[in-house]
Amino acid sequence: MAKLRLTEETKKILKLARSEGIHIRIIERTFNNFFQLEKRDYYAYACSTKDMMDCLREFDKKILFSALTKAEYIRHCLNDLSVRVIRNSQEEACREALGKFKNRKVKIIRGVLDPFWESGTEGMIWSIDNGKDKKGYDGLYCIHTGDHLTIYGEKGEIIFKGKIFQDTMAGWTEYPRNPGNGQPLALGCWIHWTQIGWKPDDWARLFLRGKKPALRAELIQKRDDRPV
Repeated sequence: MAKLRLTEETKKILKLARSEGIHIRIIERTFNNFFQLEKRDYYAYACSTKDMMDCLREFDKKILFSALTKAEYIRHCLNDLSVRVIRNSQEEACREALGKFKNRKVKIIRGVLDPFWESGTEGMIWSIDNGKDKKGYDGLYCIHTGDHLTIYGEKGEIIFKGKIFQDTMAGWTEYPRNPGNGQPLALGCWIHWTQIGWKPDDWARLFLRGKKPALRAELIQKRDDRPV
């Protein structure tokens, strides 16, 4: 893939973003429209430079990531850490991504840990249930990469506090009836990810409590434009 040539205006926007601690990544996509004319779209991702550096440091710990390249891991984390804009010009895409990221809102959700599962989820989805303020799906918040999570023990002590980085390879198990395909497994249940540095079963025990009461937790989401 040829390196994208940046316009002078785009360079000014990227310089402004760096001065404000914001990392912008711009990607060009070429395609043919209905009339077989070549068209271009520009994808601009904006995220905190600090979040990006934290992401790199987590990868460099080399915990359970032997199957992922650094580029694959960064791309995976960018999807949750950043806002994304698609526009017809690189300047417009970068400018709008920068503005959208700067104006993003922070959500604070308090509730209990919930191993949400139903037909179609294809495994447990680690979530927070804020059942006191909202009921049903409206009170369910999935945990994403880049969120900050605090989990409290039965006596109110903090047993986990930190930023979420999803390890989608830990506990990977082949499907019994579908050789060559699989997904992570923990405590005998199909899951989607484990917090980096944790063993799948240990992380799953925070959510799968059996007859014990669910653990209280606080989730800080840095993106308000994503679906549950």
